[in-house]
Amino acid sequence: MDRGSSGVIPDHVALAQADDLGRGRPGELARVLDWCRGYFGRRVNFFLADQRRSFPPHVLIDLGNRGLMGMVSERSRGGLGLEIADAMRLVEYVAAIDQSLAVGLIIQNFLAGQAVRNHGHGIGEGVHEDIARGRLLISFALTEDAAGSDPRRIATRAVRQGQGEWMLSGSKIWSGFAAWSGAMVTFARTDAGPDAGRSYSAFYVPQDTPGVRQGDEHLTMGLRAIIQNRIHFDGVRLAPNLVLGPVGGGLEIAQESMMLCRLAMGALSVGAMRRALQYAFAYATRREIATGPMIKNPIVASVLAEESARTLAAGSYLEHLYSALGSGTAIPDEYLLTCKIVLPEWMWQTVDRSLQLLGGRGYDEANGLARLFRDARVTRIFEGSTEVMASHLGGRVRLNLGTFSDRLRRDLDASAIADDFDEAVKIDLGKPTGGRPAQLHGRYRLGLLAAYALVAAVNRFRSEQGRGGPSAAAAFAEGEYFRRSRTFRESAWPLGGELDGLNLEAMADILEGLPDLDAGAAGEHTRIDPYLGARS
Repeated sequence: MDRGSSGVIPDHVALAQADDLGRGRPGELARVLDWCRGYFGRRVNFFLADQRRSFPPHVLIDLGNRGLMGMVSERSRGGLGLEIADAMRLVEYVAAIDQSLAVGLIIQNFLAGQAVRNHGHGIGEGVHEDIARGRLLISFALTEDAAGSDPRRIATRAVRQGQGEWMLSGSKIWSGFAAWSGAMVTFARTDAGPDAGRSYSAFYVPQDTPGVRQGDEHLTMGLRAIIQNRIHFDGVRLAPNLVLGPVGGGLEIAQESMMLCRLAMGALSVGAMRRALQYAFAYATRREIATGPMIKNPIVASVLAEESARTLAAGSYLEHLYSALGSGTAIPDEYLLTCKIVLPEWMWQTVDRSLQLLGGRGYDEANGLARLFRDARVTRIFEGSTEVMASHLGGRVRLNLGTFSDRLRRDLDASAIADDFDEAVKIDLGKPTGGRPAQLHGRYRLGLLAAYALVAAVNRFRSEQGRGGPSAAAAFAEGEYFRRSRTFRESAWPLGGELDGLNLEAMADILEGLPDLDAGAAGEHTRIDPYLGARS
């Protein structure tokens, strides 16, 4: 996809000029994008879907009939049969229209869909067809109250019964599509074999299985048009064929789905960035302010130019990964982790600064950017926060420092960035350790530096190879990296190595006199009277 420039804002950054996303790409992607262009404007009121916290039924039915619920599923099953790269380009386009709908497609196609496609060999061909055609929605239920998205900390258990059956017990939270779905992909500790209680397995759980109980809906800040709710498994009996993959293989299956989801989070982010710039650019070109046309104000122009370069750099990074997928090249985990670390953070800055340019109009829900602001916020949290992902990446890089910088030199011809990275790490390793808290903080800082180094190296490589956007995008990405490198060299563990730097007395003064967090007046009574409810 050409991401060249034209004027202050590259024309194709604005969605109105970005419809060539699928043109020039022969085949199904171009056809489905043409269909989306006509359908969304004619048949979906995204403002009302957000206000009512639900898409009207015809939307999901129509998307299923057109194959979007099975983007990468075989055409024989009713899917689109797209390659992963083109499916991600389609997600990027839908994300620029509406983030809720894009996340729903990510759940169906990648989070839950990946596990079922690759490991649901025993659930029956008819089920696979129903999923690909959108006749059966599936959800991904991993997160728990005390575990977050860390599968190693989940408490849900599956105990082997007679005849090879399993008894599933536990609860999950924040599961998108859960109450709407016909089945769920979930994960549990497996009490079987020598690793009893220490191994994990994945399960396909039909919604109508006795013991499955849908819990309360989470009234989330954004993504309001798709349901997210709690799920309870109260002694759910599952047949042996409902185990996804091998017993004890749950962590690998969860990781496989989440890594693909991290690529999708990059597409979600770039779509949001392009949409936000469309709002900002449209407003700036029409608005007159005290200094004249808003677009000619140097402050406004500099913001638009910077966010344009940021968006182009993010898109170029994604296209590098898409190209690798298209050539059959395996993408190292570090690249996918970087997708989840850098691109959502960049997206948040672009959306926030675009809203700032709109002034009061950006704060008005009727104008659309406010909804995007609410919806986009979740990408910095979804399936692992930026801080968790950066710490994970930093830990991986720390284990073998030479491998990461060698990859920058070998794969991306980025010797200058690799040399700077090595020097920055060497300086950091020479600082006082400060104990385990400082080590944990150091992993986080190292992960951030590595992620921005990778994005900068990819952008410079693509620019010099003539594959990416203008040199302004590569210069922006490099500037972001070197700025962080300087900070990395100069900073140290801020709390003296322990938590004594957190002044609890000062915190008590700050909180003095505030009401309890759950304080509030009486609301509406919504629970059925115990004399009328089910017998206990």
